[in-house]
Amino acid sequence: MPTKEKGKGHVLNHSSKELLVLETDSGPPVVHKLGPKKKSPANVDADGFKRADGESILLHSSWWKIPDDFKADIYQVGGNFLIPVSVMAPVPDLHFGNYEIRQEADWGEKLTYVTGILKDTRGITTGYFIEGRGEVTIADAIKQAKEGGLDNVVVVKNKNGRTFLRTKRNTTSDDNLTA
Repeated sequence: MPTKEKGKGHVLNHSSKELLVLETDSGPPVVHKLGPKKKSPANVDADGFKRADGESILLHSSWWKIPDDFKADIYQVGGNFLIPVSVMAPVPDLHFGNYEIRQEADWGEKLTYVTGILKDTRGITTGYFIEGRGEVTIADAIKQAKEGGLDNVVVVKNKNGRTFLRTKRNTTSDDNLTA
């Protein structure tokens, strides 16, 4: 009977602070420094994260454990951090054992955001502006989002079956890119 391949956890650091990301799949536990507005590389299975400055996230200053196949979107509102605690678990510092902190320059991949909406003269959305990629059609943006290439949007369908992009949950009342 074939075995199911283990999934990979990922960290998306939408905050302005550096995070530590722990991974255990390549041997002894290793910690990488993940800068602001970056995500862990696709080939790395992130097992946990915490703030690099030692400050707490939701009153917990040690590791937050990431389940397999889960993307941990870390947001910052003022000095507070928002994380998906319904699936994450705070664990003690020694949960992963002794680890080595790697001093790698510029570890991680830059987050890619949809930063604008393109509309025609009637106000109908015709495409999106993607940071670092320029103007793209609606279909191309939806394809990129489905493939995980856009980090601040999700693909949704309304009750009429129309597919569009929507920003991930945030603190603003204008949460919909097509509005």
